Amino acid sequence: TLISLLILVILVLDFRFKATIQGRFDEKGIATYEGLLLGGSALLGLPFALAFSERIFGKLGVNWALVVLPVVIAVGLAAFLIAGHLTVVAAVVLADRTLKPTLHDPAEGCLVGAVDPQIRGRFKLLLDGVVIPSVSMVGAIGLMLVTGSRAESVAVFVAIGLAIAYAIFAVRMKPEYAEALRGLIAQRRFDPEIRGAKRGWIPVLDAT
Repeated sequence: TLISLLILVILVLDFRFKATIQGRFDEKGIATYEGLLLGGSALLGLPFALAFSERIFGKLGVNWALVVLPVVIAVGLAAFLIAGHLTVVAAVVLADRTLKPTLHDPAEGCLVGAVDPQIRGRFKLLLDGVVIPSVSMVGAIGLMLVTGSRAESVAVFVAIGLAIAYAIFAVRMKPEYAEALRGLIAQRRFDPEIRGAKRGWIPVLDAT
């Protein structure tokens, strides 16, 4: 549920950004702007990961690490609805591209890591092969249907609501789930690809 919510939120964010930038620049300008965002996220990603990511996990835990990105997106989209400036939505996109690989993806990886090892492979297959593509397809079709209509603004409001719902669900993560993850990490029974699962995070999971 959490992963599906954020997929829809990011779809709306990308849609709103592309719709806004296409109204301001030609193809060359769009490519330049996209390049600046890509370079900016690459430039900010490593320093953020080194300075903040592990501190957030270590002091606040996995659930609060999951909260950061949706809250940033919700606040940014709300600011865009008020101001309507390209700079605002571009800043949110930059934050998304910086925070997602350095903080959010490792935290979501921990959610997968807490699944029982006996069914984790099937779970990941279902998630990556069915759930994520299906949610993305439904969201994309929905955005296509509202393109050019007043419902575009409604989609942004919906995305803000979904981002807030994600944050609430993440904060209220079941203690049993966090305990299962703590046990798996302690026993080193997690996939190597789940880079976020580190022994240094074990103590903070008790407070999750």
